[in-house]
Amino acid sequence: MVRAYHLYMNGGMAGDLYNINGNAVLSMQEILEMLRTLTTIHFDVAVDQARFRPTDVQRLQPVCTPFKERFAWEPSTPYIQSLTDLLNYWRARV
Repeated sequence: MVRAYHLYMNGGMAGDLYNINGNAVLSMQEILEMLRTLTTIHFDVAVDQARFRPTDVQRLQPVCTPFKERFAWEPSTPYIQSLTDLLNYWRARV
């Protein structure tokens, strides 16, 4: 994302709007399962249906093609690496 922001800041036009996202769309369940693979700690997940709103979208996939074509950009860090980095950051802080 930082590379994408840098490309936009150095070559974008004021007022241009782009979606910037990775190549995969992951649900929270899929992200939690990835996190489970990175730790030996068991944790349970409980879904609180009362927190859902009638307008919540189950799966949203933004289209990033215009940004990719304009700036010749592709995401280069796999999701699992980002999650690993984030988890290690918080491990070091706690």
